[in-house]
Amino acid sequence: MASVFIVDDDSQIRSALTRELEGRGFEVASAGSVHSALAALAKHPTDVVLTDLRLGGPDGLDLLKLLPSVSRRTRTILMSAHATARDHQLATELGAVDILLKPFSSAELLRSIQKAIDCETGFQGSVHGLSLVDMAQMFHLSQRSVTIVITHADQPPSKIHFRHGEIIDAEHGSASGCSALRAILASSSGTLHTTSLEEGVVPTIDAPFDQLLLASLTQLDEELHESRRAEAAQTVFELDAVVDDEPSSPPPAAPDAARVPAVDAACRRFSESVDGALACAVVDLARGVLLGHHQRRHGPVPLTEAALAAAGVDLFGGRLALGRLQEVQLTAGEHYIFAKRLAGRDWALILCTDRSISIGLGWAQLRAQIGLVEALAP
Repeated sequence: MASVFIVDDDSQIRSALTRELEGRGFEVASAGSVHSALAALAKHPTDVVLTDLRLGGPDGLDLLKLLPSVSRRTRTILMSAHATARDHQLATELGAVDILLKPFSSAELLRSIQKAIDCETGFQGSVHGLSLVDMAQMFHLSQRSVTIVITHADQPPSKIHFRHGEIIDAEHGSASGCSALRAILASSSGTLHTTSLEEGVVPTIDAPFDQLLLASLTQLDEELHESRRAEAAQTVFELDAVVDDEPSSPPPAAPDAARVPAVDAACRRFSESVDGALACAVVDLARGVLLGHHQRRHGPVPLTEAALAAAGVDLFGGRLALGRLQEVQLTAGEHYIFAKRLAGRDWALILCTDRSISIGLGWAQLRAQIGLVEALAP
């Protein structure tokens, strides 16, 4: 069982925490000051240090600063009834896995200690720019048992529960199971944090992770298309407008006729951030010209600039168009093609990937990064 070292200048609190944790099977030792704790930990390192902030001398933050010099592998938890926002920030910067606000329950204490134990073989901290799908895939591949908590302003938190890398339940408002998971995945932003898998979670999902994620993203795609079709003012099929000898949109110009350096750079960042990407291009549909392009790597079939420019025009404004298409996905023998018209603009983003990713995840990654290009459109 893991070992815990308690640092608190209140002997009654030390005794109470010791009884609680020993009753749960932990090996427990304690000290009443920073100096006593460091001396003991230098002789007998521990897995987790649980320290109060205020200690009547050098405080818990001082202990966090000095602890790596005597026990680098120990993870820390800070306890306090009076911690300020600055205390929270400093504790996090000094490596505290969690901050427990007094008074706390036994369940909160155990979750915090379990979180610290889980951090032994990984990193903990604050990251930004990851999509929820990215996070879910990481926990699936690492076969972790965790709960992802998603918070939005003025809304109760939503949760996704993983056991050994498989999603077993999701909670969103009054919904649970697959419907809750879809509602969570439909969120465009929010704040994420993780805890150890909560006790008592009743499994409501039994589908394998890859199938579950693909089915959820596919259904969200279909719902999005349905809503857009309902809002569209144009007729879906306008075949009588296609004349064989008079194309309905201009032919693409030379690949470098209208290149925009900022769009080239966005295509580079886009393709380098998407798993399995082969090439990325942005096409001006009104003029039929290529605005930006980056080929990350070569596949079996050449994805030339001219070919991508022509594909954008044909898919969204030429002979292949059936009404005003918004999104198109094509499957070739060697690769996938994802194409999306930018909202309210006559630009199209084309992403080509190898077939190592699923179609649902390809769309998810495209939508997560499309802001790089939309920000450049006039």
